[in-house]
Amino acid sequence: MNIIEPAGNTLLPKDGIVTLLFEATDDYGFSKLQLLYRITQSDEPSRIFKNYKVKNLNKGYINSNFIRKELPVDFFELGIESGDVVEYYLKIWDNDYISGPKYAISNINRISYADVEKQYEEFEKGTEKVESSLDSLHKELEEMQKSVDKFKEKFLQKKSLNYQEQQSLKQSIQEQKKMLKEVDEVTKELEKNLKMSEENSLLSEETQKKMEELKKFLDDLKDEELQNLLKKLEQELKQNKPPSPEELKQLQNKQELLKQQIEQIMELLKQLRFEQKIDELYTKLNELKEKQDFLQEKNQFAKNKEERKELAKDQEQLKQKFEDLKKEMQELDSLSSEQLKQDMQELNQMQEEISQEMQQAQKSLQQGSKKQSSKHQKNASQKMQKMMEKLSQMKRKSQLQRDMENYEDMRALLENILNLSFAEEDLYNKIKTLRYNDPAVTKATEQQLTIKENFQIVKD
Repeated sequence: MNIIEPAGNTLLPKDGIVTLLFEATDDYGFSKLQLLYRITQSDEPSRIFKNYKVKNLNKGYINSNFIRKELPVDFFELGIESGDVVEYYLKIWDNDYISGPKYAISNINRISYADVEKQYEEFEKGTEKVESSLDSLHKELEEMQKSVDKFKEKFLQKKSLNYQEQQSLKQSIQEQKKMLKEVDEVTKELEKNLKMSEENSLLSEETQKKMEELKKFLDDLKDEELQNLLKKLEQELKQNKPPSPEELKQLQNKQELLKQQIEQIMELLKQLRFEQKIDELYTKLNELKEKQDFLQEKNQFAKNKEERKELAKDQEQLKQKFEDLKKEMQELDSLSSEQLKQDMQELNQMQEEISQEMQQAQKSLQQGSKKQSSKHQKNASQKMQKMMEKLSQMKRKSQLQRDMENYEDMRALLENILNLSFAEEDLYNKIKTLRYNDPAVTKATEQQLTIKENFQIVKD
């Protein structure tokens, strides 16, 4: 018996439901299936238990000698809470009533129910890994471009490449092919992040869609024409046939295009990281606001000063969580554009005001004052709401700014197309007046090749 999915250690989705894909074989068929589980780690040590608990699952596999089935399991029904790590496996009995039913057990898996903060931390690590990998690819590509430039220059000077130079070019081609494989790894890492954010609702629907668009851009990096060109060059070098200047030029153009695409993806990723961080801070701030509202409600029903002094401890813990959130705001500042610096200053001012209100609320609770503590708690909650609204406003501004940049890029593209079209028309009219043996024909041919190359760049 074997659990195929999920494999190894995984995170519990937001809805608590994990679909187990398992398979089992037996000559007698099956009669009973159980899930055995235990909590091995928890934020509350009293929740950890050594012995496995049992949950009876589906019955009725009697006439089946082979099972491959998906089985949804609600881990919330098992009493799993935030911060828990659960170890689990399946146990299945056969249908041998002659010598007595026997059982088999599956592999043991683990699943973690991380709180929101840990989920965002895991997501952020994945995003940083993608960003770091793209940066490395960009640097590798720049080195490859320099290498191809040298080969082309030498070839134009000598009309050939010696053995050592051909071997160096082979090495450069191998590195280029390896880099294209690394693009696949970056794409897989991004897919993993997308799945995590979707299962745990870490991003807004709009930001999630943009992340999916980013994946499509990564898929576009796997240029079939470039792959075919690399194969062709490799085969030619194996036959001791040096590449032509046209082939090296084509490789240069493809490398330049690839570098530009990676730069665009890195810029888009930076913008999306800003939006991701806003989504994260908005979610965490909303969670703190709800806890602040709950503390205010408990304050209203507190019977005496002693109970309010106890609430002061909760208020202090909540304030500390807000201070942690303020540290994360510094990262948002580093990701924001110059156009949003004024908004960041206003956001920082709001943070200080909230900290002061929470500090005053804690102080008033320690003194047992219902009126003053309730007032400061309410103010803190209201200012948190304004801060959330400010975050939403900054996100809209960032999106508008990016839309304007896209508009400018599109306008520049159209201008290039028009200029090339006019250049092509002028050249056509000029060629019509030339004779076959006119020396100007050679220059016109070179101009035509240049226009063709420029059209290819615009097309890409």
